[in-house]
Amino acid sequence: MKIKLFILKILLVIPFFAFNQTTISYQYDDYGNREYRTISLNKSADISIDSVGSTFSDDSNSTENKNLKEFYEDLIGDVEIKLFPNPTTSTIYLEIENAESINGEYILVDSKGAVLKQNSDIQLSQQIDLRSFTNGIYFLKIQINGKTTEWKIIKQ
Repeated sequence: MKIKLFILKILLVIPFFAFNQTTISYQYDDYGNREYRTISLNKSADISIDSVGSTFSDDSNSTENKNLKEFYEDLIGDVEIKLFPNPTTSTIYLEIENAESINGEYILVDSKGAVLKQNSDIQLSQQIDLRSFTNGIYFLKIQINGKTTEWKIIKQ
């Protein structure tokens, strides 16, 4: 009986540790070369590092980490997209850099897939107001010049 309780406790604890892991994701160009790496530590720091950079600090009190936690970035071709703050309580700011002209749109959907907001005339600097939505997880799909990226947005 004690062995069964011990095994049950172990099985209940494993999912807790599985969701508290560091997440590393990579982005590749059309030729398979790694262009981008994002390291996400649970609640302590979210840091984006290009393939050339290798500096990493997990000291969440450092000024460098506080500044890096303020935005998330992604590349679509040569176009750099910055999104901040995430999680948010009211507004998400979207900034697009390295683009002379863009042809793009964004679509905000909820966890059930219902379209909540859509804008087919995306600007280089844009605000997306989430105040009217309930707290939860939303998905922002951004398409620029025929290429697409998707972001998970947390509204608190």
